[in-house]
Amino acid sequence: MLLESVWVLSSPLGYQLDRAKVVGRVRHILGLPMIVMEEAQQTAQALGWYEKGMDFGDALHLAASQHLKGFATMNVRLTREASQMAPASNVMLVR
Repeated sequence: MLLESVWVLSSPLGYQLDRAKVVGRVRHILGLPMIVMEEAQQTAQALGWYEKGMDFGDALHLAASQHLKGFATMNVRLTREASQMAPASNVMLVR
C-alpha cells in the first residue's frame, strides 16, 4: 500500500508532487498515532534513499535486503545507486 501511495502522489497520472512533498506527506501519514508501520526502520531508510533520487520500489527492496548477505538484480541503475547511497550493501548485477 505504501508503494502505491508514493506512486499516486508522484505520478503524472496522480498528484504529480515532487519528491520532497511526497516524502513529507508519507512521513506525516506514518507519524499519525493510529498508523502502525511494519519494518519502520527499513521504510525510513527507503524514504531517505527515495528522497535522494532512488526509485521508491527499488529503495524498498534494497532496504528489505540489508540483513541478507547479498541482493541480486538485473537493474543497472539500482546497482549504481546502491553503490553510491548504500555502499555497505552487497548488490550484485545479474546479466
